[in-house]
Amino acid sequence: MYKVNVFLGFKDQAEEAFQLYSQVFNTPIEKILRVKDLPNGTDFSSEEGQKVAWMCLQLGSIQLWGEDRGYFAQYGTEPANPNQIPRQFISVYLADKTEADKVMAKLAQGGKVILPFGSNFFSPYYGRVVDAYGIGWELMVPGQP
Repeated sequence: MYKVNVFLGFKDQAEEAFQLYSQVFNTPIEKILRVKDLPNGTDFSSEEGQKVAWMCLQLGSIQLWGEDRGYFAQYGTEPANPNQIPRQFISVYLADKTEADKVMAKLAQGGKVILPFGSNFFSPYYGRVVDAYGIGWELMVPGQP
């Protein structure tokens, strides 16, 4: 049996993004590891040392992990772009339309709804949003339309 987690890279906005996700999904940030606390943490400037090397929160049965990619130059430092549709989405089942609407509204602040809620063959209420950090979210209420 596999356990799957989701790892997200940000341009110096990991902590800010995870504060939002913590609030949206009402779950605490479990751990933050700063660059300065890595075994080679003294190799970085004090500014870089404050960046997030790894953090996590529990989202249902998975852990959502994140990092500030800015200090990993080989990974690139492209800025988040909510107008660009991401290649991946985090798919979240929500209890009902009211909860789905609240989550969509919070994630859309500074981002963009790319598919408003509607019914389709696999969900009575389904939509997509790209948040202000360029992360794609697929939100749905389970059940038959």
